[in-house]
Amino acid sequence: MEDITKAKTPAAQKGGFIVAELLVVLVILALLAALLLPKVLHYIDEAKSNAEIAETRTVTVTLQSILSLNYDSEPETDAAYFDRTDTYNIRLTDRAHEEMVALCETELGDVDHILIGGGNMLISYQYRTLLGSVVLYKDGDYSVLELY
Repeated sequence: MEDITKAKTPAAQKGGFIVAELLVVLVILALLAALLLPKVLHYIDEAKSNAEIAETRTVTVTLQSILSLNYDSEPETDAAYFDRTDTYNIRLTDRAHEEMVALCETELGDVDHILIGGGNMLISYQYRTLLGSVVLYKDGDYSVLELY
């Protein structure tokens, strides 16, 4: 006579999984995904932000070089690299932007709201990257205002 405690179900006899086991595995995987997905997305956003800041640092060095090289240029002449709108606010001309692209050896986004101090020292500016992010440079600090 066959022992009832040793009786096998048809699924177990074939070596397969029962539906309850599969559901438990799926629930565990869903919980892991729910816990890990926000962390992974945070790291992706942080990497994008760091890439935008790195690009903006290149623009900062290039912009300061342009300002230093053209410290004595007259705003009224064609040779001017920037137009002074008042004592400290400047706007880059197309020629200055082309020079920056040549110095950076890459395409650049738009540089706006440039504020300079004495000796044409760069105080702050706003940079819109080619991907659309907006990064603010102010007194040596960088902050991403809008991330694409």
